[in-house]
Amino acid sequence: MNNMTKLITLTEIYEIDSVTAITKSEDGRFTRRTRQFSLREVLVNPEYIVTAKEDERFELYLTEGLLPEGLNKDQRFVKLQLAGSNTISACFLVVVGDLSHIHEKTFGGRFVPGT
Repeated sequence: MNNMTKLITLTEIYEIDSVTAITKSEDGRFTRRTRQFSLREVLVNPEYIVTAKEDERFELYLTEGLLPEGLNKDQRFVKLQLAGSNTISACFLVVVGDLSHIHEKTFGGRFVPGT
């Protein structure tokens, strides 16, 4: 990492546990998987961000009440792909915020879609 690179702080949302609950439906079968998520601060080198796109799955999880309390009901989420090295493959993380917020934190300027 270049000494001039500035790390940015983002809030990652990640899965901490999955609990499988089995309930009986009228036909005698029904399985429901409940997911649990948590938040943590992460430091990201913006030079390693390959792609950033909105992750609508987490908006659905929010409406289903699966995400941590305290998030705004209109909260948006972005999935980042971070470049790997010769020995490490690329990794993904989902962070709290919309594309504009992530762009501003990464490049210091306002994001204008389509530019």
